[in-house]
Amino acid sequence: MAVPYWFCFILSLGFIYCYENVALHKPAWQQHVWPSKPYDVEWGAAKAVDGLYTDRSAGGTQCTQSGPSQTTATWRVDLGSMVSISHVNIYYRTENHPSPGAYYNQFAGFFLYVSNTTSKDDGHLCFHEIQTVDRTPVENQTISCSVHGRYVIYYNERRPGVTYPSYYSRDAYNELCEVEVHGCSDPTFYGENCDQPCPDKCQEKRCNISTGYCLGCIPGYQGLRCSQECDGGMYGAGCTQKCGSCLNNKQCHHVNGTCLSGCSSGYQGGHCKENCPSGYFGINCENSCTVYCGRNGSCDQTTGICDGGCEEGFIGPLCGTEELSSRVTSCTDDNTATIISIVVSIFIVLIGSIINFLMWKRNQTEYAKKGENCRSETRSAHNSGLNPRMQNWETVTNRTRMRNFTIIPNLPGKSKTSYLYCSYFHRTYSSIILKNHKNVPQNGGGKGQSSEIPSGCAIWMETIFKGKQLDDDGHLCFHEIQTVDRAPVENQTISCSVHGRYVIYHNERRPGVTYPSYYSRDAYNELCEVEVHVCDKQAYGLGCSSSCGNCSDGEPCHYQNGTCPRGCNAGVYGEKCQIPCQTGFYGKNCGHRCSENCEVTNRCSRFTGECDGGCKPGWKMPTCQRECDGGMYGAGCTQKCGSCLNNKQCHHVNGTCLIGCSSGYQGGHCKENCPSGYFGINCENSCTVYCGRNGSCDQTTGICDGGCEEGFIGPLCGTEELSSRITSCTDDNTATIISIVVSIFIVLIESIINFLMWKRNQTEYAKKGENCRSETRSAHNSGLNPRMQNWETVTNRTRMRNFTIIPNLPGKSKTSYLYCSYFHRT
Repeated sequence: MAVPYWFCFILSLGFIYCYENVALHKPAWQQHVWPSKPYDVEWGAAKAVDGLYTDRSAGGTQCTQSGPSQTTATWRVDLGSMVSISHVNIYYRTENHPSPGAYYNQFAGFFLYVSNTTSKDDGHLCFHEIQTVDRTPVENQTISCSVHGRYVIYYNERRPGVTYPSYYSRDAYNELCEVEVHGCSDPTFYGENCDQPCPDKCQEKRCNISTGYCLGCIPGYQGLRCSQECDGGMYGAGCTQKCGSCLNNKQCHHVNGTCLSGCSSGYQGGHCKENCPSGYFGINCENSCTVYCGRNGSCDQTTGICDGGCEEGFIGPLCGTEELSSRVTSCTDDNTATIISIVVSIFIVLIGSIINFLMWKRNQTEYAKKGENCRSETRSAHNSGLNPRMQNWETVTNRTRMRNFTIIPNLPGKSKTSYLYCSYFHRTYSSIILKNHKNVPQNGGGKGQSSEIPSGCAIWMETIFKGKQLDDDGHLCFHEIQTVDRAPVENQTISCSVHGRYVIYHNERRPGVTYPSYYSRDAYNELCEVEVHVCDKQAYGLGCSSSCGNCSDGEPCHYQNGTCPRGCNAGVYGEKCQIPCQTGFYGKNCGHRCSENCEVTNRCSRFTGECDGGCKPGWKMPTCQRECDGGMYGAGCTQKCGSCLNNKQCHHVNGTCLIGCSSGYQGGHCKENCPSGYFGINCENSCTVYCGRNGSCDQTTGICDGGCEEGFIGPLCGTEELSSRITSCTDDNTATIISIVVSIFIVLIESIINFLMWKRNQTEYAKKGENCRSETRSAHNSGLNPRMQNWETVTNRTRMRNFTIIPNLPGKSKTSYLYCSYFHRT
């Protein structure tokens, strides 16, 4: 009994690889089983995977043998699961004759496939045996096929109408003594003894059994071993998806495509493929359009430049970087406070001046009255003999401010009364009475005043079967109608050369219809066999001896004349679709012309239109009829466009940006960064003069690199210059402050002057008491009135209010002097 074994495969270079025969004793199947027993089992499909092939004759019952007279022969083995295959060994029936054996002609021209389904058409063609007439194939085959799969399929054919080499058998067979599939049962391992794990980043961890190279990569990786992350602005499965607009053109995440450093100006979202919403712009759409933009405040999503210009009073690309005229207007409005302050200051000065004037005037009036209130009256009983100087002095002093006077009584021989009145500062009167007689008053008075087929049967051929009842969609091939004296035969051969899918037998016994007497009463279908004999769909004519041409979509040609009812497939034309396209034409019915953009002009594959030698620069394979796109240009569309405005496609041939550059770039290809001090579309904008660090700013957004100079704020150090404007207006208030201070100073000086004047007058008034003193001189010191000496002492240092002079006249020779000074030292 055979057992599983390992096969050591010796390569030409001397390396030995040992792989398991993963096909041994696995389920097998063949298309045409030998039709008689016991050979249906003895030559069954399983014989090719039983591990026995020492007797390679039909009598040895170690080989499969398919049914005779077939045009195709298919055999397959199910490996049970996906395996990693290195190579396949095939040992064909030889009838134990020396090489090349007795039946090489029966396996000549075979095909070997590996598939993940039971259909060869879904699989990978590992080998097609094609030999020249002089050289026949060998009976033992070792076929290298490093793939992954579950089904290994052997196929051969001998199609009618096809001319094969002379040594080919007439019919197709599969006479396989053994098929060995060597590889690793676990597809995640490779190498000697299948002991090396495939790289982690291989898709499903599957790799080439010999090299370890991945058969595909998991999303985000590339390279033979999938060890390299996607780059060049690509990500995802096979690195075929394009990154969004990541900040500074940085690579997005190699697996999911998210932008790790944020979005370029004008974009938002994790993949940076969403445009900024209306009213926002800049990196990650973080900046708002200025409120001074026209057209509802909309602006360019990349640069922030206002779409509809600026509102009145604002200028600059962002309608705020140079708000000088607005600031002047605002400060002018603020000067109202200055004007008011000046008016108030003038008012203060005026009021102060008026008050001071009134006070001065009052004092003047009062002072003027002193001359009136200090007057001399002389009354005498005897008018004659008055000293003329006294009358003249009285008249003068009645209207004159008097500083001092001297009274010289002219006493002897005259009776005379003299009155002296003096008022000081307030209208509180004091009086001095000078009498020459007795009864002198001792008082002087006064008062002082604020927020989502039995007989009658019929045969139809239809292409569409629509259910239980007969319909009119089919072609009537035969209707059994016989005379009453002739009954129908039980075996019928009916000729019906048509195309169709459904063959329909129909009989009926309808009520009310008179049928021939030999008809049964009821309708039956008692069919032992129905055989439908057809030509291969690619054959036509008598005996299906002619081959169809290449009809459109693989449809069969007309069964009699071979014409194609719907035209030709790609690469041929004519009624039978057998004439190759002429040079310069391709496609169905050769209806398309090769592109002028082919490297060799108008030369291309007649089937696909793929240009011979590739495309001229700026055009895409395969037909070179589409311009480069997706941000690429030039030969083979391999060169990347620069930063064109709004991510528009650059010129497909030379790569120039037709509508200008995105923010931060300049030049014809928009690959040059803005020079220092400039930013925005085509680098047309200057950084504001209020940026710190020598006025440098971000080349894309214009945001100042080093912040703003003192007094300026906002991303551009000028879009919101409110603090600067306030500071400027505050500086303009200096005039207001100065005017107020000066006004106060003027009032203060006036007040000080008035105070000093008042103080001076006070002092002068105080001196009146000192300057009005009495001196007594007498030739005779003895006998002086003691009160007079005491009064002299008192009045010498005291402000006097009134005094009385009482002359002590009799018997004494005495001279009295009275001195009074008034207001001025004149």
